[in-house]
Amino acid sequence: GADQNPLPRRRLELAEKYGRMLGVAVERVLAAPMTPVSGRIATRFEEIDLAFAQLPGKAELQDTLKNGNRYQQARAGNLLRQYELYGRLLPTYAYPVQAWQFGQQLTWLALGGEVVVDYSLRLKKVLGTGQQTWVTGYANDVMAYIPSERVLAEGAYEGDTSMIYYQKPSKWKAGLEDRIVKALTELVSDNRRQAARPLKLSGQSLFNAKSLAGW
Repeated sequence: GADQNPLPRRRLELAEKYGRMLGVAVERVLAAPMTPVSGRIATRFEEIDLAFAQLPGKAELQDTLKNGNRYQQARAGNLLRQYELYGRLLPTYAYPVQAWQFGQQLTWLALGGEVVVDYSLRLKKVLGTGQQTWVTGYANDVMAYIPSERVLAEGAYEGDTSMIYYQKPSKWKAGLEDRIVKALTELVSDNRRQAARPLKLSGQSLFNAKSLAGW
C-alpha cells in the first residue's frame, strides 16, 4: 500500500491482469511444500499517540470553509465540529500497532493506516533475520498515510497534502517513525519471551499448523 503501486495502472484491463497474476501466484504457493510453524502464540496490541505538526486556528478554518476548494472545505467543516465538541482540536491520534508471535519462527506485525514501504524494510532489519517477519498495513484502523521520516521530509502527497483528504489538521509531526518502530520492537520483544516459554500440552495457547506457508 501507500507508496507501492503496480505500474502501469489506472485501467480496468490492467487491474484484471494484475488480479490474474496474483491468483496464479497464490495457487503456486498452495501447491508447493508448506513450512510448518509450531509453538506458542503470543499477541500484543497497543495504541500510541502520534502528534500532528501544527493545529490550524478557528479563524483560519472558517476562512477555508468559505474560500477553499471542496476538499479543503470538507476538512475545515470536520475540524470546526471538533472545536464545537471539545473546544479545541485534538493534537494527537491514537495509532494502533499489533504484534503476533508464532513460536520461534514467525513474527507478524500489523500497523494502522496506509504505511509506506520503509517501515517493512526497517522493521525486518531491526528484528533480525533469525525469524521470518511479516509486516501488514491497513490494520485495525485507516486514518491517513503513515510516512517514514524520509517521506515526511519529501512532503508531496503521502507526506503532506493527503492529510487534506483524510481531514486531519496537518501533516504528522517529525519523529513518528522512531516512535512506531520502538513500540513494535517492545511488543515483539515481550511476545518472543512469552512464546519461548516451555510448552504445556493442555495449554490453550499452543499452535501447530502447516497453513502459514510460502515464507
